[in-house]
Amino acid sequence: GDINTNGESVTFVLGNKIFVGYQNDRNSKEIEFWKYDIDQMSWKKAANNRYVEGNSSSIGNYSFVLHGKGYVGNNEHLSLYNPDNDTWKESEYSPITKSIYGSVLTDLESIYFLSDYTLFEFTPPKE
Repeated sequence: GDINTNGESVTFVLGNKIFVGYQNDRNSKEIEFWKYDIDQMSWKKAANNRYVEGNSSSIGNYSFVLHGKGYVGNNEHLSLYNPDNDTWKESEYSPITKSIYGSVLTDLESIYFLSDYTLFEFTPPKE
């Protein structure tokens, strides 16, 4: 299928694959994901994320990678992608409830983000 992001998308990188999520249909609540294999130079469909509802103001406000998993979230939900079995699940801990401005950075154990001119640290448990 064609990748039509409608201007809203979210990305993260796991290993040699770039994951791109977007809302193909504005009426859909799911975020459609594709992965690009850098070595093979090819696209392949990945599982859709139905835990972070897509809309013009909340599709993947942030994404990050920790412990070999991809995370996508907004101010209401945080979900994680397991590349071993190509599945998404709702995260077992609360999402970041602050508005995030700019980048989300990681040191492989925690993530750091800027909100209201304050730097926050968020350390999720390994899932």
